[in-house]
Amino acid sequence: MKLKSFFSKLNIVTVIALLCTVAITGCSDDNEEMQVGNGYVQFKLYKSIEDGEESATRATTDKLDFLNDAKKMQVVLLHNNTTITQSVPLNAYNDQLAEYGLRSDKLELLPGDYKLIGYYLFNKVEEKIFSGEPAEPTTFTIQTGGLIVQDIYVKAVNSGLVKFKLVKDFYEGTSENTRAGGNGGGKTYLFSEIAKVDIKVRNRYTQQDSTFTNLKVKYKEGFDGTEAGSPGMAVGVIDTLVTLEAGEYEVISYTTYNKTSKIPLESTASLKENSFIIKEGEETHAEVPVKTNRLAADIQDYYALKAIWEALGGENWSFNGEGYPRGTNWDFNKEEDMWGNQPGVAVNSEGRVTALNIGDFNPKGVVPKELGLLTELTVLTLGSHNDKIGSISPQMKYEAEAATTYLEETRNDYYNKFLKKSPYANFSATLQPDFKVEDLKKNKTKETNIMPTDVQPGDYTNGITGFEDGDNIFKNLTKLRQFYIANGEISSLPSSMKYLEECRDVEIYNCQKMTEFPEELNELKNLEALNLAMNPQFSSEELLDGLKSLATSDAGKSIQILYLGYNNLTEIPKEFAEMKKLSKLDCVHNKIKTLYPMGADIDLTQLTMDYNEIEEIPDNFSGINNIETYSFSHNKLKVLPDMFDASSIYVMSSVNFSYNEIASIENDGNGYKGINASTIDLSYNKLTKFPGAIIQAGSPVSSLTLAGNQISEFPKGASKGPRANMLNTLDLTFNCLTELPEDFSTNFYYIVQMDLSYNRFNKFPFEALYIQTLRSIAVRHQRDADGYRCMKEWPTNVATCPVLQRLFLGGNDIGEVPETEEISYRIYILDISDNPEIVINVSAVCPYITAGMYTLIYDSWQNIRGCPALKLENK
Repeated sequence: MKLKSFFSKLNIVTVIALLCTVAITGCSDDNEEMQVGNGYVQFKLYKSIEDGEESATRATTDKLDFLNDAKKMQVVLLHNNTTITQSVPLNAYNDQLAEYGLRSDKLELLPGDYKLIGYYLFNKVEEKIFSGEPAEPTTFTIQTGGLIVQDIYVKAVNSGLVKFKLVKDFYEGTSENTRAGGNGGGKTYLFSEIAKVDIKVRNRYTQQDSTFTNLKVKYKEGFDGTEAGSPGMAVGVIDTLVTLEAGEYEVISYTTYNKTSKIPLESTASLKENSFIIKEGEETHAEVPVKTNRLAADIQDYYALKAIWEALGGENWSFNGEGYPRGTNWDFNKEEDMWGNQPGVAVNSEGRVTALNIGDFNPKGVVPKELGLLTELTVLTLGSHNDKIGSISPQMKYEAEAATTYLEETRNDYYNKFLKKSPYANFSATLQPDFKVEDLKKNKTKETNIMPTDVQPGDYTNGITGFEDGDNIFKNLTKLRQFYIANGEISSLPSSMKYLEECRDVEIYNCQKMTEFPEELNELKNLEALNLAMNPQFSSEELLDGLKSLATSDAGKSIQILYLGYNNLTEIPKEFAEMKKLSKLDCVHNKIKTLYPMGADIDLTQLTMDYNEIEEIPDNFSGINNIETYSFSHNKLKVLPDMFDASSIYVMSSVNFSYNEIASIENDGNGYKGINASTIDLSYNKLTKFPGAIIQAGSPVSSLTLAGNQISEFPKGASKGPRANMLNTLDLTFNCLTELPEDFSTNFYYIVQMDLSYNRFNKFPFEALYIQTLRSIAVRHQRDADGYRCMKEWPTNVATCPVLQRLFLGGNDIGEVPETEEISYRIYILDISDNPEIVINVSAVCPYITAGMYTLIYDSWQNIRGCPALKLENK
């Protein structure tokens, strides 16, 4: 009897009656506890493959295309001459394994004998996709509390599994594109950019197509996806297994996508010959040939890279910078479209070279004309100011934001590594710990004094001598924004520099064989940053004439940053007044004596004129409304100029006039305007009295160092001013003070730390202890005019200072400390070292010393009592 005719004669009334007396449910948990009195059956479905050729698609339900399409099963059972039906879900461990078998949820039945008459299979949208009946009589017996597993063999089409892999299909075509076609929009893209792919395949016998969408792709180099392959290969591995009817197939098209966009990278149906065979129950690996044109723009860039490498002695290159192991070289033993992945090379999303940094590889020779083929190049570094101490190498990033960030970092790299220093560098060592703490609070790192150069003048890190076809090599590099050439043997710039209309940053650093000023710079009308430091081979006349010409050129009108350190410059020329956009000027370590005014409209933010021979700063030298750091240290100034204004709403970070010959203040007592800076450094000058004019004018100074002067007088009223309360750090070390004025704490009532060491106090300056915020005070090494120790008494009641934490009294001549003086645990750093006659009892703080919570700075030979934990010679 045919199943379909039998099903049409079912007695629905009988079925309903039976369902009222038999509880039939689906169970999904194999470990579920059985209901009392009933038993269970679980069906397992397997393919029953028949010989013969079948259509790849069918409208009938006598054979199943794929077992995985079945999501629910309806069984027809005969029990005690009564027919019943029930539906149960079907499942597998995963979609791939479904072709090898499905299992149903458990079906609860009354005990007894059952016969399987037939069954229906439904897909996930409840459509009937198969009607079947057992090939042989199928019966089973349900026992109370038992579980029966019943196998069912379903007539199904032959099928197998396939896993795809993307491989490159190199060809030489006329298209400008590497991988593009159809919906690709004509743009090239990196093979490594492929994140997803749609693949369409065709059965060569039936001519039926199957499409698989959103297959995830993993980029892998050196592997073919399943086993070790050529180290110079790259493939796109797809881990997803998909099911196909058995037969011979070919990939007829693909569509690729990246991670971020739903718009295809490429959609193409023009593929090279390919085929693969699907066998029943087997897993097959198939390749999808992704078109790769050797004549595309990105691969042509890579051929240009190889030409540059060969021309500049690439076989002997050895990387000496940061980011890669030392000794690293470029590698061309890989597929051509991977040649752009080299140290010091950056490419964009289309694979075009955008940045080239080879100064760290010690290139030698003439830069070949192939450089001019890199038409997307924005950064070219043939050596830089920091080849030996670690340069910034371009990474494989192409986003506009990342490129802008990189340009900004390299532009400021010279200032950060060679010019920038802590404004607190000249403050005493005792005060430095607090500065470190404050810097950490502000998420800043304290800069140390860096050695001025990483290479000495005339020492080279590369052997680049020039450019091939200098009249044209830069002609097509219209997007170049940054050009660095340093530490090499180049003697001149190519005339084609004039074509670099977008060039913003140029560095010509330590090019000792370039004896003539490079006038080619004058034609860079958009030049913003220029570094000409470390070129002492220019005579003072040659350099001065060149700078005058530059200042009045198109380039001079756009320059914002100018580094001229370590040269033979003797003056700041009048022509600099034409450089209206100048913001940062560095002229350290020159021979400058004369400063011609640039004018107030040259509104600088940073000025560094250290280590010159400047005796006077003229009025109106430059604008100071936006200045952040202003440094004239190590010059020959004799008077502190009255060029700032304490009433300005803009407060500078620091002003540094240290290591000059300043003995007085201009307009002192006659309307001196003060200095609108938070840190002022006047250390190591020739001041003989405290410069009260700075405080009286209302300068908003928070840190002031006057170390290393000859200050012997601190007049009353010198600490009085409308903003005197802003001072929190004062360094008066290495002076000749014998006392503080009685109004010291009245005016400087917010000082946190101060250092009075190396002065002439013969008694402790108690005026300072009245400051309620004072945490640290140092009064070390007091000597009289003849050099004898002059401070001999312990500061009585020092423990009563409410917040004092650090007290430094080393290097004096303090004798016996009265037993009535209890050492306070609140002062957790106490320096009593180098006091030969001291006798002190520290029992009050011994538990803290023992626990490591108290720092006592002492000498082992001193007479210190009350603490066995100390390592003393006289125990």
